Amino acid sequence: MPESHESSVLLNLRELMDLESDRKQEEAAAARAAEARAHAEAEARARAAREAEEARRRAEQDAKLEAERRAAEAQARAAREREEAALRVKLELEAKTQAEAEARALEHERELAAIEARRRKGVSPRVIAAFLALLVAGGVGVYFGVVKPELDHKAAVAEAAREQAAEQAKAAEAARQQAAEQAKAAELARQQAAVEEQKRAEAEADKKEALRKAAEREAAARAAAADKPSAPARTNRAATHREAPAARGKAGISDDPLAGLDEL
Repeated sequence: MPESHESSVLLNLRELMDLESDRKQEEAAAARAAEARAHAEAEARARAAREAEEARRRAEQDAKLEAERRAAEAQARAAREREEAALRVKLELEAKTQAEAEARALEHERELAAIEARRRKGVSPRVIAAFLALLVAGGVGVYFGVVKPELDHKAAVAEAAREQAAEQAKAAEAARQQAAEQAKAAELARQQAAVEEQKRAEAEADKKEALRKAAEREAAARAAAADKPSAPARTNRAATHREAPAARGKAGISDDPLAGLDEL
């Protein structure tokens, strides 16, 4: 029977050692899971930070390019307006100069006609008036038939150029807004992907943590079951304790060293 008791003790000790080994392995697995979760979370945060920085850099670059484009368009528009204004002033000055020259020529012709009329004394004033009227009508016809249409044509060309520049600026602004909206949508998509990735990492870590806790509970239950001696072992130990006094009684031998003093 002592051999059975020793075997039971050795078995319990072996089970305890196995449980301790399992516990250490589970703790190591839990530590690895926690480390993996921390690494995944750190990587997700770093990726989100990189994507945010890249989006910010692209937005700044787009804003810079847009500002440069607007500045170039403004400079070109200002230069074109200056050229148009200079051309308009030049044409107006030329028209004015030509009109003044024609007026002087008409006045000179009128004076010559008057001198000639006085010299001849026989020419009718009506003829002279008709001649002068013809000269004036010719000058007016030249101005309204040649000079003014040319000025109007150039003004129309300048106005069409301004309208075209305005349309181009409007189209560029629409393209810029569309690019900004696309960049914003891409940034939102990247942020959503980062959030989903972090959620997946947290869910995986929670799953591993739940498995670790379940393993710990199972190990604790096994350890508690191992700490309780089995019924056959308790029966064997009780029988051993009962048989020992009976054996000593049959042999007539007492373990008490003072047992023989009462008989003296």
